[in-house]
Amino acid sequence: MNQLMTDFETLERLIEKGKEQTINDNDEEEDETEMTVYCVTCGSDVQARTAIRHMERCYNKVCDVCPMKI
Repeated sequence: MNQLMTDFETLERLIEKGKEQTINDNDEEEDETEMTVYCVTCGSDVQARTAIRHMERCYNKVCDVCPMKI
């Protein structure tokens, strides 16, 4: 129980520290690099802006092969 209270207090301090942080709106580095996400169906890295379309198509390909049709 003591460990739980210690973890809780640590988490509360971390949350307060996070609330004090400021957001930098002038971060241009993020715009220059393409963000990628991981496709859980095929395992490849996909550009974030096309991820939804890729994952839907990828899932549909797997579902066509899958013997369990819903």
